[in-house]
Amino acid sequence: MCSATVLPASPSFQSIEEKLREQLKEMKRTSFGTEYVAFHASRDEVIALAASEMVNTFRRVVLDPVRGLVMLMSPSARHEGISGYMDDFVGSVSTLKGIKTEKLRATRWRREIDPKNTGNEADCSFYFGRKAVDFAKAYARSEEEADAYSFRTPPDLVVEVGLTHVSEEKYLSYLDKGVVEFWQLNARPRRQGRRIMTATFLDLQAESGPLEIDTSLNLPDITPAHVIRFIHLRSGKLLDHYEVIDAVRNLLEDENGGTMIREEAEEYELAS
Repeated sequence: MCSATVLPASPSFQSIEEKLREQLKEMKRTSFGTEYVAFHASRDEVIALAASEMVNTFRRVVLDPVRGLVMLMSPSARHEGISGYMDDFVGSVSTLKGIKTEKLRATRWRREIDPKNTGNEADCSFYFGRKAVDFAKAYARSEEEADAYSFRTPPDLVVEVGLTHVSEEKYLSYLDKGVVEFWQLNARPRRQGRRIMTATFLDLQAESGPLEIDTSLNLPDITPAHVIRFIHLRSGKLLDHYEVIDAVRNLLEDENGGTMIREEAEEYELAS
């Protein structure tokens, strides 16, 4: 849980922007180099921040008035690169398995009842199956219909890269919005300046609360180890769409690759 300062209630617009400026003086960095600030605020303060142009200069935003959570992030190039790999991976797996998919990347997810401009911007987010088809039809009619569909229909899968000590609160915010499956990618330190990348899959709506799972709920037979192995294979290579699909096909079909996946479990070493 985050130990950040709780801001005073009933702010004026000017006072909450001044509080934000103070918080921005203490920017932190994730394991992938993304700069961020995270703190707690009252519901009224979160709603006030949602109207601030200062907030909207950040490329990833979480404004949760229910949990009083504010996270503002400027993703690093490495962070964005890995997010792009996840779009490639999920899209390719879906193609190979014949699953209709709509990539929604950094959509700001909120419910119809939530205040305007609040919500969570994911690193990657996806609709599958009927939801993907219905969203595409809504978008073809108008952006307004697509927005309305997203307000009442949470994504099937959210992926976050390089989460921080407030990661639990962040995925609980997705839980509140009805998201079922959540993938968390992170890096932890290792000796000599190298790091280990890890992947965790969660069922956010499990009866007993968020539950770590061995395989994807939406993509049959896909495991955290497949994700890590793909990132390992993809890193440093410029591949076109068809080459990415071939790489994923080989990863899923190659028995030697399967053996390596089991040996690597859910981590591999990253150079700094």
